[in-house]
Order: sequence, then C-alpha cells, then structure tokens
Amino acid sequence: VLFEKTEAEQARVFRYAAPWTPLFPVTVEVTGSIAMPGAVGPLRQITAADLHPAGTHLLLRGYGAVYQARLDAAQGVTADRLDGAELVEVVAGPLEPQGEAVAYDAEGTGIWTVSESPSGVAGPPLHHASCAGGS
Repeated sequence: VLFEKTEAEQARVFRYAAPWTPLFPVTVEVTGSIAMPGAVGPLRQITAADLHPAGTHLLLRGYGAVYQARLDAAQGVTADRLDGAELVEVVAGPLEPQGEAVAYDAEGTGIWTVSESPSGVAGPPLHHASCAGGS
C-alpha cells in the first residue's frame, strides 16, 4: 500500500498487488483516498505509514502529528481502503524538525519516530512513545 504525498485535501491510496516482481514496471491501483485531519498545506502531507504487527491498526504520519486507524475488514476498512476510517491522533506534534518516518515497535506496544536531517548532519534522534493499553 502506498500513500500519495500531497498538499491536496485528499491523498490517494494505491495498492501494488502481489506477486511483486522486482525490476519490472507495474501499474498500481488507486483504491481510495484519505485526508489527514486538522492539517493544512505541507502539514497535511502523509510522510510515512506502518501496519501494526497484528494487522489491526495502521499509523499515518504527517509533519504535524501521527494518527492511527483501526482496521476492520468486516466494516470495509483495510490498509488500502481507508475511506470513512476514523483517524485518532496518537502522537501530537510537530514532533521533529522534518518528521519523515514512523513505525510500531516489534511488540506493537509503542511507536518510533525520527526526523530527516534538514542540515544533512547524520544521527537525528529516535523518539519512542508508548501506546496506551498496548496498541
């Protein structure tokens, strides 16, 4: 699943269906769209995403905050079909000077974030936030 990085109100969601064949051009399918809540302009851009280890939640990161969506295939909310998904802010921001990455930790009980280094200096710090209730 790929998310468009755009300042538009809605970012397109794309799916790259299996089988994944390296070195060959593919056509990705637009499966829906998503809007980052409460954000405008560049703060609206989705800069990263991660799927929870249990496959039950999806993180979406923007420059202004990190949001989480609960996935529920029975309700039609999947990682590639987020239309109507409730995005809950789980880490307020802005977190870092140029936040570009997010990931659940291996246990799915916390979230890692890190900034791109705007100055090109290596080693921006990793930040960890514990999840309330472990997810």
